[in-house]
Amino acid sequence: MHLLHMSVVLYILNTLLGAVHGHAYLTDPPGRNSMWRFGFNAMINYSDNDQNCGGFLHQKYLGGKCGMCGDPYDQPAPRDNEAGGKYATGTISKYYTAGSTIDITVRITMNHLGFFEFRLCENNDVTKTITKKCLKHLLVNPETGETKRYFGDRTGDIVTRVKLPKNVTCSQCVLQWRYKTGNSWGTDDQGSCLGCGPQEEFYGCSDIAISSSGVTNEASTPKTSTLLTTSSTASTTKTTAAPTESTTNSNKTTTAPTDSTTDSNKTTTVPTESTTGTTTTTTVPTESTTDTTTTTTAHPKTKRSCVSIAVNAEDKWCNTNCNHDPSFCPPYLCSCN
Repeated sequence: MHLLHMSVVLYILNTLLGAVHGHAYLTDPPGRNSMWRFGFNAMINYSDNDQNCGGFLHQKYLGGKCGMCGDPYDQPAPRDNEAGGKYATGTISKYYTAGSTIDITVRITMNHLGFFEFRLCENNDVTKTITKKCLKHLLVNPETGETKRYFGDRTGDIVTRVKLPKNVTCSQCVLQWRYKTGNSWGTDDQGSCLGCGPQEEFYGCSDIAISSSGVTNEASTPKTSTLLTTSSTASTTKTTAAPTESTTNSNKTTTAPTDSTTDSNKTTTVPTESTTGTTTTTTVPTESTTDTTTTTTAHPKTKRSCVSIAVNAEDKWCNTNCNHDPSFCPPYLCSCN
């Protein structure tokens, strides 16, 4: 009788704990269903912190199955947060460099213990739904060597540092965040304990792009959001002059021809020594020169002055993102001269 009583108590406790949800969502890079908070032209979803597979009991009823981005597994296709769904616009929310170490931020609004995991899928097609097979890159914290991010009972912004694979570049990758809570009593091969066995899970997906070089983990989101303030660093384009020296002696002057990026019709007359002892002149296309040095300069793209034309974007956000390389400058958010 005592064992039966304890079983009933544990069952009720588990049910009550399972009914109290932890809540969280991706903020950096923004998740598909949270992009509206950061100035993107996306559908508003006030329940973006509740992507929990339809709830613990619903997921358990379906044998633990869940959509790749946290939608109920049995939701008709396209699921809300998958390709073709109402929150999956295909907009790239952040740009990264292959092999770089990045910080991912998740906002915990209600903590229920557990851990985070992050996976990466090289998709390169915003109309294609990702699969579990594609999410083959389990991201690792380079400082600890761990893939699971435990954070205790903290709430607020939880930052996790991970390293992107060196050999992965993509015009569109999907970053998947998984939050397995740990506040329910359960049983698994480790025994019976709080956090053992199946637990409530949350997911989120972000569309990002990864290039081989030239990106410094800049956010393509505004500096302010509806809930918190974030900061980003404006990009600076560095140019390097590559001088080409001329070879000069008393009888012969040769200037190496270079391509002009601004004027393809410029020419200079170059004296050369003929085989008959007289001097002839040859016209060779080149950049204008000073003394005997020709300098070729990589001209940066002219920075535009951009302003917001929408209530959900700021002038500073438009200036940063419209001048970003690659550019993200939606005409429904920004206007540039």
